[in-house]
Amino acid sequence: METKSRTVKLPTITEKPQYHSFNDYDAISLMAETAKLRRLITKRGTLEILIPLCCTTDPVRYMKIRQTLRRISSKTLAIRLKDLKKVAF
Repeated sequence: METKSRTVKLPTITEKPQYHSFNDYDAISLMAETAKLRRLITKRGTLEILIPLCCTTDPVRYMKIRQTLRRISSKTLAIRLKDLKKVAF
């Protein structure tokens, strides 16, 4: 039996404060999206990468992140950044 996955667009924070309701969302879909994000964020080095990206509105260059996170290999850094880009983080 093949199951089809359904992508659910979650409310996002915009510059203007808006209040969103989750009334129209399926709880199972929300839990699946949450689990996907949790798996990504808990991978080694992901939180360390997110901190400099989330703490500024300016673009952060790859080499700047690389210099800051010396204990994370270049390959791991590239993979994590690609993973984050996939989920449009």
